[in-house]
Amino acid sequence: MSCQQRVTIIEVHETTIRVHPLDSSLCSQCSAVGRCRMNWLNNPSGERGFEIPLNAPISLTVGDTVTVDIDNHALTSQLVLRYGLALIGLIGGLWSGDAFGMGQALSFLCGCTGALLGGFVGHRIAGEITVRITQ
Repeated sequence: MSCQQRVTIIEVHETTIRVHPLDSSLCSQCSAVGRCRMNWLNNPSGERGFEIPLNAPISLTVGDTVTVDIDNHALTSQLVLRYGLALIGLIGGLWSGDAFGMGQALSFLCGCTGALLGGFVGHRIAGEITVRITQ
């Protein structure tokens, strides 16, 4: 299963393209949630568009209409790895500080250290989301 959105190219650079959604209709995967999950890179200003990094040259021009496709499981695994490991590190650090009788201040420091290490490891393991572009 995947999340698909029809977009138009608004900018083309050597390493990125900037796209804008064509319509506000939801794909079958997003309709269950009630909103498009691909708008996670929207600017706070309300501009509906996002930038996609490229790892290879692409033959697109401004104004082309393409379909952007993100694997549904990739979004979920990214969230679990990035934030789940940080949470596990926080809880593990707090527990270890308490288990060794370090006191509240040192338990707090162990928890913060665990959260930072868990977050770092989670971001390294998760990598980047793969986005497929089809014309």
